[in-house]
Amino acid sequence: MNIARSAGLIVTGMVAGIMLVISCSDDSPGNADAATCDCPAAEPPLDGRLQVVKATAEVPANSNGGQGAQCPVGSQYLGGGCGAINGQLPDIVLRQSAPSTSGRGWYCEFRNNEPTPVTIEASVFCLVPAS
Repeated sequence: MNIARSAGLIVTGMVAGIMLVISCSDDSPGNADAATCDCPAAEPPLDGRLQVVKATAEVPANSNGGQGAQCPVGSQYLGGGCGAINGQLPDIVLRQSAPSTSGRGWYCEFRNNEPTPVTIEASVFCLVPAS
């Protein structure tokens, strides 16, 4: 009796396993295939919607100075950055780099250790709404 019961359990398990494999095969209906996406886009493409806004300022010799850059109204800032104008290698220290209090831009503050003025630049990266 134990052999018949064990054989029955084995056969039942095999049938359940075969049914599971068949139900999860690649022969599913086309609308269940994750390899192809025929859904409408959730958001328009990003081409032409990413914008970089830059603003410069001059920091006097041996002093502090800052500059902010703002995204256009209606757009969303994604991040920002700070630095000297390309090609310059001045002795400056970045004291602060953070989102501006307006919530639409980026603010940079520097300490200029040079004996001459230095031009700094604040950049903000914006996502402009689709038109």
